[in-house]
Amino acid sequence: MVRPFVLGCIGALARVGSGDFISTDYREYNDGALGHRPHQEFHSSSEYAPILQVNIWDPDAISDVGSHIFLRHDGNDSSPLSSPLILDSHDLSAVYMNRSFKNVFGTRVQENLGKKYLTFWGGEKGDGIGDGYGLAYDETYRLAYKISAQNIQVHSDLHEFAFTGNGTALVTGVDKIRARRSDLQEGWETPERFEVLNAVFQETDLETNDVIFDWRALDHINPMDSFEPRGSGWDAYHLNSIQKTQAGNYLISIRHMHAIYLINGKTGEIIWTLGGPHNDFIELPPAAGVDELAQPVLTMGWQHHARFVPGTDETQMTFFDNHVKETSHGECDSDCSRGLHIAINDTASPPTVRLLQEFLHPSRLQAQSQGSVQPLSPVPGNLGNVFIGWGRCPTFTEHTSSGDTVLDVQFSPWHSAEIPDALDNYRAYKMDWTATPWWDPVLAPRMNSQGELVVYVSWNGATEITTWVVRGAARDLPGKKGRIIAVSPRTGFETKMVLGSTEWQYLWAEAVDWKGNVIGSTEVVDLATTELSVATDMYESEAVFPPLETEETRPAAGVSKLVVALLSTGLGVFVLAFIAAVVFWWHRCTDYRSLEAADFDLETESEHEYSDVDAEGSDDGVEGGDPQSTRDEDSRALLPKAG
Repeated sequence: MVRPFVLGCIGALARVGSGDFISTDYREYNDGALGHRPHQEFHSSSEYAPILQVNIWDPDAISDVGSHIFLRHDGNDSSPLSSPLILDSHDLSAVYMNRSFKNVFGTRVQENLGKKYLTFWGGEKGDGIGDGYGLAYDETYRLAYKISAQNIQVHSDLHEFAFTGNGTALVTGVDKIRARRSDLQEGWETPERFEVLNAVFQETDLETNDVIFDWRALDHINPMDSFEPRGSGWDAYHLNSIQKTQAGNYLISIRHMHAIYLINGKTGEIIWTLGGPHNDFIELPPAAGVDELAQPVLTMGWQHHARFVPGTDETQMTFFDNHVKETSHGECDSDCSRGLHIAINDTASPPTVRLLQEFLHPSRLQAQSQGSVQPLSPVPGNLGNVFIGWGRCPTFTEHTSSGDTVLDVQFSPWHSAEIPDALDNYRAYKMDWTATPWWDPVLAPRMNSQGELVVYVSWNGATEITTWVVRGAARDLPGKKGRIIAVSPRTGFETKMVLGSTEWQYLWAEAVDWKGNVIGSTEVVDLATTELSVATDMYESEAVFPPLETEETRPAAGVSKLVVALLSTGLGVFVLAFIAAVVFWWHRCTDYRSLEAADFDLETESEHEYSDVDAEGSDDGVEGGDPQSTRDEDSRALLPKAG
């Protein structure tokens, strides 16, 4: 505990600023004053992150479950490529971006055989249909799996890439075919010949990509029941979610049928249908406490993301009911898009469904496409908080089980005639993720407008950084055992420290975790040969997010209350002297695997000048490793970009 405490003491003596820029001006943001796709850039990375607009933030009611938030972030004119996006759920700072894909869908964490992976779909898309791969990366961001549908004209569709946890994955596919009435089920009143996009899902082996189960909608569902008008490339089905059940069956959502189906995992036959023209369920009165104006479950339409609720023996379900096929904000009344929590009894005759709760966005949204609903910590009898992605509407929210909104964040202005190019997001998740990238952190030295030396540090994808330490040396010493010249808590994806001036020729930075262990180091920068450009921070604010209670009671960021108390008393002097002695002994007795005793020079007089840290966290930053000489396309996609 000595090293973390010493770091805390040094950090307390440094100036610490705000983290990533967060907007709280609803009107300015949604009028497009910050841009149609507002973003913030960095000095230590060529990546960029969205500027978020926080409308509701209730820290006492927000669930502790889920260390990070997972989205996709589409590009802009400067870089049109799309990126999986990971945000820190505690302060909304960006953690990971990788703008290397034409399109990204379904970013989240999944487990296979007890190991966690960052997964998403990446590839080409058009008219809501994809041609790409399901990608899974380990905790160092190395590619582990690349999965595709088989025996169709394209690769995997974008709508689902789901691990079963047992060595297999579920993927969707779309097969464009010319159908003949004579090849279809008897009695279907279809044209003699017609073009249709057949919806496909497969369960595949993650190691071999061999197909274990293959299901095709045209074998079981009459396309003429579709709510989607016929035309060239008729998307009659539009399958958008799959979940394998405990019994080995498959729960699927088919958007253009307005229906959710349970599919027999052996025969492929439909066990039951919820919603749509061939609904099997009768609806019971809503549960107590449901708003009396709530629309019945069976008015559902254009839905997404059907899932059984864990721990309910598959008697409860959540899904996103788009309800309409248009996008608006602040206009709908009874026909808003919503998250739904329902109970089903498929052993009754006939089966029954009951509305347990609906979750509405406080801005009364209609989302014509996409969307997700994720219970964060359900237990029997209590759904717990629910995390919702609003699809076409660029926002994510968190709600209590009773429907109250405790978190509401936008990552783009609302879609409107004035802002037709606003962002959207397929699904949003809040999940735990721990990662240490295979590439190194990055230190970018700059000069500010006052002529002071400033360093910006970042490590794209690293989740465990709590503190940055900048070191200096008169020469490029082997082992990098230089002197500490600045310390700052992590203030965002990119942390800024103003050094003022230094006599050291060589600088580097170390990323430190909460235990005080060094988990990564940047390359050494030679100030004598480095051209220092003048840095301008476009979004620099004195505001702190998350907001603190009062200025008087707020401890310095990254510093415990104990440290603050000690430093405010005479006891602090004794403690610092004691720590210096202990650290000296530690340095003599340990190898260099973490911050060492001699690293902390607590003398007030020195032949070198040590400057305070001005950690006005600009925004997130990116990884900085050297590219591998040989790699496949997907491994290259995970390479850090130079600052």
